[in-house]
Amino acid sequence: LLLDCIYYACVRAFSKTRLTWSQTSSTLHFCLTPLMLCVIAGIAEMEIIYFIALVVMVIKTTAATMITTQSSFLNGLLIMFLFISFVLMLKLV
Repeated sequence: LLLDCIYYACVRAFSKTRLTWSQTSSTLHFCLTPLMLCVIAGIAEMEIIYFIALVVMVIKTTAATMITTQSSFLNGLLIMFLFISFVLMLKLV
């Protein structure tokens, strides 16, 4: 739920189209499979698999964000990097 809130705020801040909560939530849930692989790889201390899964998640979510918000690649990438930076800040706290 916290990831949904962060992603929703990022999409609302940087996209021209206004999406509903369910649209952003379903977009994020579509892309969470590689994130779960990141968690498993982090627990098992497999750093290469962790970074590969993280890159796949960023690419997949950026493409999904571009399609749902009808924005450019750089705007979708900006939304994703903002999302990841917030998630990493939560991890550090």
